[in-house]
Amino acid sequence: MNIRHTYDEHRIVINLSGEFGPGDADEFLHRLNSLITTNTSDILIDFSHVSVFSTLCLAKLSLFYNSTAREQRQLRFTGLSAQLQQLFYIVDLDFLIVQAIQSPS
Repeated sequence: MNIRHTYDEHRIVINLSGEFGPGDADEFLHRLNSLITTNTSDILIDFSHVSVFSTLCLAKLSLFYNSTAREQRQLRFTGLSAQLQQLFYIVDLDFLIVQAIQSPS
């Protein structure tokens, strides 16, 4: 499980890579939450280099979405494999998928 990030004003791009197994779920959520600052309004998570993403990590990602929505932050996902896109569709998170990383305005 690797998590890297870059900030640009009010936007953060979080790049995930490697395997995100069930044992990583709590740390995954903790690390996502630790990256968000009070100025962060736009969050883009890139899954381009994720080889495994467990359903438990997906459940934690859903909790992360709920907290960002309550705080009126915009969360989007990009770089999902076809299999992950289908999984996001099944759990009704597919509306957060964007097809490419967009440049900051």
